[in-house]
Amino acid sequence: MRTISFPAQGDYPECSLALPYSRNAAEFTIFHTPLGWRYATGTGNVFTGIAGEEKVLEIALWGAAGSRVGWAAVTDVVISDAPDEIVLQDARDSKKAEIAAARWEAET
Repeated sequence: MRTISFPAQGDYPECSLALPYSRNAAEFTIFHTPLGWRYATGTGNVFTGIAGEEKVLEIALWGAAGSRVGWAAVTDVVISDAPDEIVLQDARDSKKAEIAAARWEAET
């Protein structure tokens, strides 16, 4: 998990939102809704479907620490690094899948 946070600004309360870890680039759009902070996968023409939503931030995340803010209606955005345990577990799972695919290829 990567955490996106920023202090209260204008009409927006403080935000702290956990986003899923991705080794490859993953894009997210952060919204403020009457139900609180929400995110949607992707950027551009994406919505949460919650009435009254306001787009606040578009961001791309990759790996343990890679990030790029594409568009923001807020400032002082802090993006946490992914914990080592999550990065290592993802690498382990990826390696297991790679070994299984190679084994299947060799057997068939």
